[in-house]
Amino acid sequence: MTSQSINTLEQLLADLTKDAKEYYIKQKSLGSFEELNGTTIYSRFKPYLGAITNTLLQQHLNKEITLAINIQRDDILVYEYRGKRAYAFGALLFKLLNKELIKRSYIIKYSDNMILIYLQFYDKAKREPFKKEIEATLQLHLEKEWRVYPIKERPKLGNLMELPREYIEVPWRF
Repeated sequence: MTSQSINTLEQLLADLTKDAKEYYIKQKSLGSFEELNGTTIYSRFKPYLGAITNTLLQQHLNKEITLAINIQRDDILVYEYRGKRAYAFGALLFKLLNKELIKRSYIIKYSDNMILIYLQFYDKAKREPFKKEIEATLQLHLEKEWRVYPIKERPKLGNLMELPREYIEVPWRF
């Protein structure tokens, strides 16, 4: 990795974690569980209160620990696609984005059959109408191999996102 990509990755991690008041560390065994409306979510992630420190981020980048954050916020959407057309999904999603609404967009994970895209909005009130409009368009063009987070019916542990360990350049412009 070049020093430029390290700075970009550090900036990405700083952006993702700056508002986090708690964080989660992956355990080898069951870390915790939560119940919501009769549904129990078991997780290998153990919750910790407080901000994520630079030491924790360094340990995460060195693969000593795996950090995750809760994405149950009013200004965030995370699109996850698992299927044969991950590149097409990403291209379509970025084509549909309205840059007046989106404050930040990142590709968190990418492979041939999976993509995870993080979106942060300027205006919280416009997130839900945007989400419904995008879902309708995606359903017209792609099979339902995607999911949008946060999911209100799930407890916190069901709305976690592992922090990335690399910066992925967005190949599409919007």
